Amino acid sequence: QGGTAGVIWTRKTSKEKFQRILKNIKTNISCPQLIDNQIYFISDHEGSANVYRCELDGKALKRLTNHEDYYVRNLENDGSQLVFQKNADIYYYDLKTNQESKVQIQCPTSGVQALPRFENAKTYLESYAISPNLQELFVSSRGHGFSMPVFDGPVTEWDLLRDVRYSHPTYSHDSK
Repeated sequence: QGGTAGVIWTRKTSKEKFQRILKNIKTNISCPQLIDNQIYFISDHEGSANVYRCELDGKALKRLTNHEDYYVRNLENDGSQLVFQKNADIYYYDLKTNQESKVQIQCPTSGVQALPRFENAKTYLESYAISPNLQELFVSSRGHGFSMPVFDGPVTEWDLLRDVRYSHPTYSHDSK
């Protein structure tokens, strides 16, 4: 299905040859994690990607999570917990209790300052210029330069140099 599926190769001791396990899983196996002689990994062989566990020889395969709405991704561990992403959320799976929990992430911010807003141009108007042919207006407001047709058409922000404050606009006599 679109490429080479991941597989897992293991060996019990350094003197043995590697052997492929979980040969019956034909779909992708990803993010393998080894904890206490157990392999934890993500697979989508039952439809949606979830976290699974098996022994080093591939036996005792067990599904640990049950997510059908979004794929589980980016499995990691700290030795006692698994951590993974599902959609835009982070989850952890406690290996001692076999319980999964969503990590509550709070990022306090007003957010209002990042939202687009309309300001009263009169409050922040610094300078302006009207083209000699009376067809265009250039306005300097809050250090930004804007040009616009007098009667209709879009406003264009002049952002050739972002780290420069625009002020005292002037048109040449040929309206350029």
